[in-house]
Amino acid sequence: MADPLTHLLASWSLEMARAGAWMAFRTLWGLREQPELAGEFTEALDAGVGLAGRCLLTPLPRGH
Repeated sequence: MADPLTHLLASWSLEMARAGAWMAFRTLWGLREQPELAGEFTEALDAGVGLAGRCLLTPLPRGH
């Protein structure tokens, strides 16, 4: 089984985070005249960001 810290760090990339943020902005901009869809997208985005944040904050077992 892979080292948990190695797995967490390998799963996260600043470049991919920036690309994701830019895509989210472009999507929200495109949905600005469709508030219902924009709201649904925002809720889904919030859930995904929350999941990523919780993964980055996962406590490591002692000894790492």
